[in-house]
Amino acid sequence: MRFVRYELDGSCHLGALIPDGTAVVDLKELGIEKEYSDMISLIQGISQDELLLAERNWHSNLTKTIPLEQVKLLAPIERPIHD
Repeated sequence: MRFVRYELDGSCHLGALIPDGTAVVDLKELGIEKEYSDMISLIQGISQDELLLAERNWHSNLTKTIPLEQVKLLAPIERPIHD
């Protein structure tokens, strides 16, 4: 599963790119209900249970995908944390 940050209708979202690379799926569709504001907060805050749930849902029949043509893929991390 490849997590991505994307823009849809002028706002930024986190999701995952589907395996064939033709669409994205929002984190909520994967069962991740917690609001993560950016990729860093997702990386630092996602729990093992959330990852397992997302993985289980990833392999089920995803119905609410968004075609790649409708979104703009963004850099995964907007402002990297530097030491």
